[in-house]
This record gives sequence, C-alpha cells and structure tokens, in this order.
Amino acid sequence: MFLLEIFVIVCMLYTLFRLIKGMVRFLRGDSKIPYIKEKTVVQATESDYLRLREMEDVDLVRDTKPFAKIIAKELEESLPLSYEVNIFNRMMTEVTPDYREVIRLIHEQKRFLMMTKVMKQVPMFSKDVDEVWHQMLMFTRSYESFCQSFAGEMIHHEPNLSGEDSPNIRFHFDLMYTLLFEETKKHSEKVWGHRFTEKPTQDYIDSLKEMNHRSMWKLFNLNSESSQEVAKELMELIKEQIRESEYKSNEPSFIETRAKMQRLRKIRRSQSTDAALFVTPAFIFWSASGTDSEYQSNLGYANSTANSTTSSGCSSVHSHSSDSDSGGSSSCSSGGSSCGGGCGGGCGS
Repeated sequence: MFLLEIFVIVCMLYTLFRLIKGMVRFLRGDSKIPYIKEKTVVQATESDYLRLREMEDVDLVRDTKPFAKIIAKELEESLPLSYEVNIFNRMMTEVTPDYREVIRLIHEQKRFLMMTKVMKQVPMFSKDVDEVWHQMLMFTRSYESFCQSFAGEMIHHEPNLSGEDSPNIRFHFDLMYTLLFEETKKHSEKVWGHRFTEKPTQDYIDSLKEMNHRSMWKLFNLNSESSQEVAKELMELIKEQIRESEYKSNEPSFIETRAKMQRLRKIRRSQSTDAALFVTPAFIFWSASGTDSEYQSNLGYANSTANSTTSSGCSSVHSHSSDSDSGGSSSCSSGGSSCGGGCGGGCGS
C-alpha cells in the first residue's frame, strides 16, 4: 500500500512538471517545437530549425577565424533562413533522420561554400557534405539567387572526370580549412576525415614560399573586395608559418609536440587523433621537410588505420552565366551545374 502511494505521488509530480513546462513554453511563444522521437523531426519550421541549431552549438561566424569572418557574415546574409530550412527538411526526408548529423553537415557545407569564395577551385572531400550540396541544387531558383548574392556568379557543381587528386590538392584543402576555421571537435574530423595525411611535394612548398600578389591570381578567387582581403591574409599567414617551420630554434618545440601526440595516441588507442586539433601549420610544414615515413610519424599516423577521406569526385567551379534555372525541377541547375556519375549519390529526386 505504501509503495502504491509513492507511485501515485511520483506520477502526479511528473504530470505537474510536464504541465508547468508546457505553460512556460507557451508563455515564451515556443509552442511550435519540433516533434523529436528517436532523432526524427517532422517538417521543422524556421523557429524549430534555429532552436535545433542552437542545441548543436554551431555558429558559422563564431567558428571562423577573425580575418575571415567578413565572408562568413556575407554567406549568412546571402542564405535565406527559409532556404536553409528547406534543405534541412529535404536532408531529413531523403538522406537521414538524424537531425544532429544534418545540422552539422549543413554547417560544414557552409564552410565549403566559404572556401569557394576564396579559392579558385575547391574539391569536395566528403560525400556526406556533397549530399547537402545536391539537396541545395534541388531548389534551383533559390540556389541561383544565393550564388549571385554571395559570389556574384554561379558556383557550379561539377564532377572530377579523371577521378584522381594529387596529394597537393588534398594538402591545400586541409591547409585552407585549418587557417580559415576553428576546429569543431564534434564533427570536423568525422566529416572530412583525417587531415594532412597526404604529404605535399617540395615544388608545392616552394611555390608557396615564392607566392606574391601576382601569383595569388592563380591560387585564389579574387573577384570581390572581401575575397581579396582574406586571400592576402592567407598568403601572409602561409608564408609566416613556412618561416616558422624553418627556424632551427623551433625544432625542439616541434619534437615535443610530436612526442605529446604520440603519447596521446597510446592513451587513446581506440580513438583517432586528428592532427589539426593539436598542431599548427608550422609543425605541418616542418613535417613536410622530412621523408614520407617521417611525415606520417610526425603527425601520428604511422602504423595506424588513419586514412584521409577520398574525394567525392566533385568540385566547385565559378563561372559567369546568363542561363537561368527552371525553378522547381528535379534536375540540378540548368545553368551548368552538374552532378554526374562521379558525384557519389547522384542528384536525388
């Protein structure tokens, strides 16, 4: 009898708690909340999406390095919330019901698009992020409007027909990502794979050393004042990091960094260690001056199962185009964006 009374009291308290919680949400204007059950959301509204994004603690401007925040702000201003919510809902319906993963993938897709405004061409090294891009392309008019507002031209989605990427291409992507963004431990490594697993060639390092304002045009996309400003900062940062890597006085600290990483790997044998979380680009360049095996060992990848994420077979290409999309179609952009067989999962429907 006593246990029954306790049970009734607990049930009453729980019911009271739920009622109070509902009233608080109603008074705060939060009555429209997403129906979440086993990570499933049914057609989130804009307020739902903003709440979910806040729960996952992702913020493009905050998670971007100070000198590049100007482009992060431009992207957020160019991407209507309604369009972003449509992408979220399509991802939930067509790809995965895990709303946490979708939020993170959209965040990384925004970072990828930021890179397209700075770099001449950006290969896609994540099939999951590429899927977000595919869903963006479903809304042809919205995508064209976003591209024109953000980049001043179409950001075309094209397959890499050769299916091959040189080590320098992957290294360059990893370097730009590390210099532009704060590492997000929750999903940066999970989405893009291990960084700096591809050792760059000496010719590539030499070209970075000799880079000047004229040669920047070959490497960076300088079609706007903001991209020029960020590109100049990147050029100076890269040169500074290379100089740091060559100072003999820094070698003891680099060796200690390597030792710390190796000790950490022994402690966390079941978990991967992403070099980007622990080291500076100067350490990466220092490692690149050694042999292939020294490079791998310095970054903690020797005798491990760590592999870099292979390219999805797609890349971004900027080009001015007068063609307009036929909005609402299930194809990708008619203005030249393509999602051929080399793009992983195809366009979807």
